[in-house]
Amino acid sequence: SIGETAFNSTVCALLAQTLGDLERFDQAETFVERSRALAAEDDFASQAAWRMGQARVLADREEFEEALRLADEAVEINERTDYLAWQGDGLEVRGMVLEAAGRGDDARGAFEGAVSRYERKGNVVAAARVRRRLEELVGDAAG
Repeated sequence: SIGETAFNSTVCALLAQTLGDLERFDQAETFVERSRALAAEDDFASQAAWRMGQARVLADREEFEEALRLADEAVEINERTDYLAWQGDGLEVRGMVLEAAGRGDDARGAFEGAVSRYERKGNVVAAARVRRRLEELVGDAAG
Protein backbone atom coordinates (compact mmCIF):
# COMPACT_ATOMS: atom_id res chain seq x y z
CA SER A 1 0.00 0.00 0.00
CA ILE A 2 3.01 2.34 0.37
CA GLY A 3 4.35 1.56 -3.08
CA GLU A 4 7.39 -0.50 -2.05
CA THR A 5 8.51 -2.77 -4.88
CA ALA A 6 12.16 -3.80 -4.36
CA PHE A 7 11.65 -6.15 -1.43
CA ASN A 8 8.23 -7.22 -2.66
CA SER A 9 9.54 -8.28 -6.08
CA THR A 10 12.23 -10.48 -4.55
CA VAL A 11 9.91 -12.04 -1.97
CA CYS A 12 7.33 -12.83 -4.66
CA ALA A 13 10.00 -14.61 -6.71
CA LEU A 14 11.22 -16.56 -3.69
CA LEU A 15 7.64 -17.55 -2.89
CA ALA A 16 7.27 -18.75 -6.48
CA GLN A 17 10.31 -20.96 -6.03
CA THR A 18 8.95 -22.35 -2.78
CA LEU A 19 5.64 -23.12 -4.47
CA GLY A 20 7.65 -24.88 -7.19
CA ASP A 21 9.29 -27.02 -4.51
CA LEU A 22 5.75 -28.00 -3.50
CA GLU A 23 4.87 -28.69 -7.17
CA ARG A 24 2.19 -25.99 -7.08
CA PHE A 25 3.28 -24.54 -10.39
CA ASP A 26 0.10 -22.64 -11.28
CA GLN A 27 0.33 -20.73 -8.03
CA ALA A 28 4.06 -20.27 -8.53
CA GLU A 29 3.46 -18.63 -11.88
CA THR A 30 1.14 -16.05 -10.29
CA PHE A 31 3.99 -14.93 -8.03
CA VAL A 32 6.52 -15.05 -10.88
CA GLU A 33 4.32 -12.66 -12.84
CA ARG A 34 3.97 -10.35 -9.84
CA SER A 35 7.74 -10.36 -9.28
CA ARG A 36 8.44 -9.70 -12.94
CA ALA A 37 6.04 -6.75 -12.98
CA LEU A 38 7.56 -5.20 -9.85
CA ALA A 39 11.26 -5.91 -10.45
CA ALA A 40 13.54 -3.04 -11.38
CA GLU A 41 15.87 -3.76 -14.30
CA ASP A 42 18.94 -3.37 -12.06
CA ASP A 43 17.61 -5.57 -9.24
CA PHE A 44 19.74 -8.65 -9.84
CA ALA A 45 18.06 -10.70 -7.11
CA SER A 46 14.53 -10.24 -8.44
CA GLN A 47 15.60 -10.48 -12.08
CA ALA A 48 17.38 -13.80 -11.47
CA ALA A 49 14.79 -15.20 -9.08
CA TRP A 50 11.71 -14.67 -11.24
CA ARG A 51 13.56 -16.33 -14.12
CA MET A 52 14.39 -19.31 -11.90
CA GLY A 53 10.76 -19.60 -10.81
CA GLN A 54 9.43 -19.35 -14.37
CA ALA A 55 12.02 -21.86 -15.63
CA ARG A 56 10.66 -24.40 -13.17
CA VAL A 57 7.06 -23.68 -14.20
CA LEU A 58 7.95 -24.15 -17.85
CA ALA A 59 9.95 -27.32 -17.18
CA ASP A 60 6.89 -28.76 -15.45
CA ARG A 61 4.95 -28.05 -18.66
CA GLU A 62 7.75 -29.69 -20.67
CA GLU A 63 8.57 -26.39 -22.39
CA PHE A 64 12.24 -27.18 -21.98
CA GLU A 65 13.79 -24.82 -24.54
CA GLU A 66 12.25 -21.70 -22.99
CA ALA A 67 12.82 -23.05 -19.48
CA LEU A 68 16.51 -23.55 -20.20
CA ARG A 69 16.81 -20.09 -21.77
CA LEU A 70 15.42 -18.49 -18.59
CA ALA A 71 17.56 -20.67 -16.33
CA ASP A 72 20.65 -19.70 -18.33
CA GLU A 73 19.72 -16.01 -18.05
CA ALA A 74 19.39 -16.40 -14.27
CA VAL A 75 22.79 -18.10 -14.09
CA GLU A 76 24.32 -15.30 -16.15
CA ILE A 77 22.80 -12.61 -13.91
CA ASN A 78 23.99 -14.36 -10.76
CA GLU A 79 27.50 -14.97 -12.11
CA ARG A 80 28.01 -11.21 -12.39
CA THR A 81 27.73 -10.96 -8.61
CA ASP A 82 29.70 -12.33 -5.68
CA TYR A 83 26.58 -13.93 -4.16
CA LEU A 84 27.66 -17.56 -4.07
CA ALA A 85 24.34 -18.83 -2.70
CA TRP A 86 22.41 -17.19 -5.53
CA GLN A 87 24.91 -18.59 -8.02
CA GLY A 88 24.30 -22.03 -6.55
CA ASP A 89 20.54 -21.54 -6.75
CA GLY A 90 20.73 -20.61 -10.42
CA LEU A 91 22.87 -23.62 -11.25
CA GLU A 92 20.59 -25.90 -9.26
CA VAL A 93 17.54 -24.69 -11.20
CA ARG A 94 19.46 -25.12 -14.46
CA GLY A 95 20.20 -28.69 -13.39
CA MET A 96 16.55 -29.30 -12.54
CA VAL A 97 15.46 -28.10 -15.98
CA LEU A 98 18.08 -30.22 -17.74
CA GLU A 99 17.17 -33.26 -15.68
CA ALA A 100 13.47 -32.82 -16.47
CA ALA A 101 14.41 -32.57 -20.16
CA GLY A 102 16.19 -35.93 -19.95
CA ARG A 103 19.67 -34.40 -20.23
CA GLY A 104 21.23 -36.08 -17.21
CA ASP A 105 24.87 -35.52 -18.16
CA ASP A 106 24.31 -31.78 -18.58
CA ALA A 107 22.27 -31.68 -15.38
CA ARG A 108 25.12 -33.34 -13.51
CA GLY A 109 27.49 -30.53 -14.51
CA ALA A 110 25.04 -27.86 -13.36
CA PHE A 111 24.44 -29.64 -10.05
CA GLU A 112 28.18 -30.03 -9.47
CA GLY A 113 28.60 -26.31 -10.07
CA ALA A 114 25.83 -25.62 -7.56
CA VAL A 115 27.48 -27.82 -4.92
CA SER A 116 30.76 -26.02 -5.47
CA ARG A 117 29.15 -22.60 -4.93
CA TYR A 118 27.23 -23.77 -1.86
CA GLU A 119 30.35 -25.30 -0.33
CA ARG A 120 32.36 -22.13 -0.94
CA LYS A 121 29.60 -20.17 0.79
CA GLY A 122 29.42 -22.66 3.66
CA ASN A 123 25.78 -23.53 2.92
CA VAL A 124 25.98 -27.17 3.98
CA VAL A 125 22.21 -27.71 3.82
CA ALA A 126 21.92 -26.66 0.18
CA ALA A 127 25.10 -28.55 -0.75
CA ALA A 128 23.68 -31.72 0.82
CA ARG A 129 20.34 -31.25 -0.98
CA VAL A 130 22.05 -30.98 -4.36
CA ARG A 131 24.38 -33.91 -3.58
CA ARG A 132 21.23 -36.00 -3.04
CA ARG A 133 20.00 -34.87 -6.45
CA LEU A 134 23.33 -35.97 -7.94
CA GLU A 135 23.10 -39.36 -6.24
CA GLU A 136 19.56 -39.84 -7.59
CA LEU A 137 20.71 -38.80 -11.05
CA VAL A 138 23.56 -41.32 -10.98
CA GLY A 139 21.21 -43.99 -9.62
CA ASP A 140 18.69 -43.32 -12.39
CA ALA A 141 21.40 -43.54 -15.05
CA ALA A 142 22.66 -46.84 -13.64
CA GLY A 143 19.19 -48.34 -13.32
